[in-house]
Amino acid sequence: MKWARFGIAWINLMCVLVVCSLNVHGLKHHNNREVLLILQGIHRKCPRITKLFKLPGKSVMGQTMWGIIMGNTPNKHVPLIPEFKYVSTIHGNEVVGKELLLQLAETMCQESLQGNEFVNNLLETTRIHLVPILNPDGWDKATASNYRDRNIITGRTNFHGIDLNRNFPNMNNAMFQFEKTDNWTNNHLAHFGTMSDKIQPETKAIMKWISSIPFVLSGSLHGGALVANYPYDSSRSGKIDLNTPSRQTTMFSDRLVSLVYANANLKMTNSQCHKRDTLFPNGITNGAEWYSLVGGMQDYNYLATNCFEITFEVGCTKYPNANELDELWKDHKHSLFNFMWMVHIGIKGLVMDIRTNKPIKDAIIHVRKLINNRYNDIWHDITTNKHGDYYRLLTDGTYEIVVGKAGYATNTTVVNVYNDRYNNAQVVNFNLYPAQ
Repeated sequence: MKWARFGIAWINLMCVLVVCSLNVHGLKHHNNREVLLILQGIHRKCPRITKLFKLPGKSVMGQTMWGIIMGNTPNKHVPLIPEFKYVSTIHGNEVVGKELLLQLAETMCQESLQGNEFVNNLLETTRIHLVPILNPDGWDKATASNYRDRNIITGRTNFHGIDLNRNFPNMNNAMFQFEKTDNWTNNHLAHFGTMSDKIQPETKAIMKWISSIPFVLSGSLHGGALVANYPYDSSRSGKIDLNTPSRQTTMFSDRLVSLVYANANLKMTNSQCHKRDTLFPNGITNGAEWYSLVGGMQDYNYLATNCFEITFEVGCTKYPNANELDELWKDHKHSLFNFMWMVHIGIKGLVMDIRTNKPIKDAIIHVRKLINNRYNDIWHDITTNKHGDYYRLLTDGTYEIVVGKAGYATNTTVVNVYNDRYNNAQVVNFNLYPAQ
């Protein structure tokens, strides 16, 4: 598979183009105030390609969750420019991802200023959102505790003692029930979700942010293991360790994008942190096969929006000593770049009303893959956003694309997908005729 080899080629390339031991912001753990100062400093250095933003809400203790947008169009969504995000530290004591994202932002800014062709190509074709810390109150609690306690559980939850990665609406049960019917809904299930009566302000802020941007691909950085974890996180049977891939796993890109991250990190590929730990083949796992959880952010992205999220466990130690951070950056920087490029696999395009030439919102994009001379349905549809644009992550192959919207005649076409490294997804536009 050429995308597996892609990781190795990218490593060699990036060691030439990016300073391999770069650590611009200093070798330390940065507190919540320093996170903002670093992001502000990056914006001052690279004002044309960056924009600071904050999630629409605050933590229990009133702290703001800051982020930075990077790209040639940081101030707005532009049709056919996919939206990507990295988030970290939803568990406050899992802190490596926070420092990786700060370093990633510094690196992209600096390399862009120095004319790095591949970084500038990524920024020109992608709108990238980075939120280093989603649980600032938990981080404060973890940091105030001793080394042993914060590397077990102290600071994992928010100030109210709630695990934010178990606090999102549970749509998995509805999805698994729909799968048993002949005519079932397979996307945008937020209104079918079971909401916790203790939903937290941080969770509300994340949900509101996710729903406001048409994200395509996302990575959530955790700690305590080394593995790339793909949906579903919740098992169909309720058992704690039963493999539960999405219905598109064998034909879609969840394993592929996980492998592209893991293959660029030899330690993750051989991802056994401790002798007692599970050994993950190739450094990837289905979430529910590892252990099942309900109310996770990864499955929420997948079932409530068009966004496909992978969870990356990026360090064997949740809260390592500061002198370990430089080595962790070296381990992960190529993987972080690899994964961002994956937002450009498959197809993308515009869906328009042929009479008015206006974009059609919420048109459904259904895909069938040709396997053994037969088209097989991929039972996870995506929809167009308000600009009429869509983004469908697909591996190489031949597909039948079916586009529909109530009040319009269905439009179907066949597309041969060949993913070319470092290039945009193939553009496939659709014009829909009003139904007679």
